[in-house]
Amino acid sequence: MIKKQNRVKKHEEFQKIIRSKNIEKNNAYIVYYQKNEISTARVGISVSKKLGNAVVRNKTKRQVRHIVHNVLDKFRGADLVIIVRANYEKNNFSENQHLMEDILKKIRRKIDEQI
Repeated sequence: MIKKQNRVKKHEEFQKIIRSKNIEKNNAYIVYYQKNEISTARVGISVSKKLGNAVVRNKTKRQVRHIVHNVLDKFRGADLVIIVRANYEKNNFSENQHLMEDILKKIRRKIDEQI
């Protein structure tokens, strides 16, 4: 479970991170990222209505939160906005987990280079 202080919730915060134009993507996710001034990582998850009804979208968000929770400790000082693409439903959970881990490794490298 991702704690409340580790979530991006406000529309303005989402837009600020997206406007930073730091982006990584693959066929299941689009991830925008930005360094922050606090010592913890914050994550926002967005799932389009195109993916399915509320039940499907909430299930998808729970799965993505679970995947991100396992690697969140490595992202001290970063804000992430994860947008789930339609191809997410075509993959099984382990494939989606692998895709997320790959994209987060790339982001971690880029954030470390910015320091």
